[in-house]
Amino acid sequence: MLELLSSEYEKVTIWVQGSHDVDWCLDQIVDLTQFNVIGPNIEDLKRVIETEEFDYVGTRLHAGIRCLNGGHRSLIIAIDNRARQIGEDTGLPVLEREAGYLLKMADWINHPVKTEIDLPWASIDKWKKQFN
Repeated sequence: MLELLSSEYEKVTIWVQGSHDVDWCLDQIVDLTQFNVIGPNIEDLKRVIETEEFDYVGTRLHAGIRCLNGGHRSLIIAIDNRARQIGEDTGLPVLEREAGYLLKMADWINHPVKTEIDLPWASIDKWKKQFN
């Protein structure tokens, strides 16, 4: 995935959400000197969201939503049922990590489509009213 992103974008930034992400495996997978590595705190992510132009492509659901809310095109790679289900329910751009997903990712990068999130407002209001 990082190789594909590096071939499609001039700059690839990696947000290491956990303080030990680099120690545990990331530096064994890729040469980190080829990437802009930020983190591991939310303030660093917020700074990038507010000051840089980019597309978000990654496995972190909440980071993808934050980027989308910050006006950035976002594609979340599903690693569990949360992203998958939210994508099905709302139109959140989610891609399954399965055979051929890199081709689908490249297609998403090179053929942008408008993201249209459709939140189930009636269900949300009904849920919230139970607390009144």
